[in-house]
Amino acid sequence: MSRRPDRSGRPFSWPVFVLASLAAAAVLATLVAVPQWLSQQARWEQLRKDVGAIGQMAASVIKGDLHRRLIDPKNYSDDLYKRTLEPLVRLHSADPDIFYLYTMVDRGGVAHFILDTASSSDLRTKHQPRASAYDETFVPREDDDWLEQLASGTTYVNEDFEEDDYGTFLTGLAPIYDSEGRYSGFAGVDFDTEYYLTREAGFRAIAIATLGAALLLALAIGYAAAVYHGAMQRRMRELYDSSIRDSLTGMFNRRGAMDLMKKAVDRHAGRSAMLVVDIDNLKLINDMRGHTTGDAVLRGPPRRFAQASRKVTHARGLAMSS
Repeated sequence: MSRRPDRSGRPFSWPVFVLASLAAAAVLATLVAVPQWLSQQARWEQLRKDVGAIGQMAASVIKGDLHRRLIDPKNYSDDLYKRTLEPLVRLHSADPDIFYLYTMVDRGGVAHFILDTASSSDLRTKHQPRASAYDETFVPREDDDWLEQLASGTTYVNEDFEEDDYGTFLTGLAPIYDSEGRYSGFAGVDFDTEYYLTREAGFRAIAIATLGAALLLALAIGYAAAVYHGAMQRRMRELYDSSIRDSLTGMFNRRGAMDLMKKAVDRHAGRSAMLVVDIDNLKLINDMRGHTTGDAVLRGPPRRFAQASRKVTHARGLAMSS
């Protein structure tokens, strides 16, 4: 494991820094991203419910008996069309976020337009929608069971956005019933999602900033972990060194000497040597001159051995260089 001291002189481990930062980043990113994603899903589902509720409102304001008569082309008249359309035009004019408001009927698995508020001159809207003609065929972009769901009485809302020349919208469809409770087509609303997308962009910016802060925090955690790991390694080395050396002389104790000999034999079998020194009359020196003098005597040989070893090593280096 590579180590280098940082600017404060404390040991630092790059591998520990990288691993700890990655682990912290994974945990923090999860803690940030998962709630953000769940919150986004909740907002999206709420939007779909709201659009579905608008579709149900549109279906409820239509006079079902008039609409049932109108879905039969034999009964079509401009007056009947206008009378059936009037409540939808009022609803559309009251909500500026509606792109299109219309009704359809299912004929043999194919949807046909019946009413379209864009065809009314009384419509007040900021958009300029293109009116669909009466009985015009509608070709869906997705082939699923939406017609079957509506026929069963279920309000249908698209799973995703749709786009046209006017912008991005979400479609909600709700069944229409006449006074006898018979299924008589369905109402559709294409709702402007500009406000929702603008709000989501703000939430997205907050999420990115939060993830950036989490990354910085992960780096700080990784740095602290690396410094702590290095300090612990140094402390463990200090404790180990103190356990294998004599505190007075600095020489290896019995445990350290045995460990050193074992390593030396393992690495340099046949080329190892040991010097054993016995100091005579140490007890007498302690008794006559005191333990301070005895300690000084004990420290003398190791100091001289170290000086002699440095000289030998220096002389060997000069010999090899020449």
